[in-house]
Amino acid sequence: MKKLSLLQNKILSILLRANGKLDSFTLFKRSRVLLSEFSLAIKTLSTKKMLCEYGNDICLTEEGKQYILAVTPEQTGKYKWRKVPDHFQIDAIQIEEPYIPNIQMLDKSTFHITQSDVD
Repeated sequence: MKKLSLLQNKILSILLRANGKLDSFTLFKRSRVLLSEFSLAIKTLSTKKMLCEYGNDICLTEEGKQYILAVTPEQTGKYKWRKVPDHFQIDAIQIEEPYIPNIQMLDKSTFHITQSDVD
């Protein structure tokens, strides 16, 4: 199968993110290209049976879905910055006794504490 243009890949990925179906005007606005380029890309994708048109709706076919999933890179390493390095990870802290707050540091108005109770 011949590779598709960047615009055609963009249209297929927009449709994939939209659960396979979008209004033609919404798809045109999300693609952010000229109407003539958009129309040509839609026509080309329709002839390749990667999408189909039902009235105003443009739907992604199974063939188009399989193609765009095969072309797009895997997103597993997308958020590498979220992984905590091993040397910063520690075992869970085991506390045998419950936490008791310092009564002098509590807000007196929230917990209705008088000054005599603190001292």
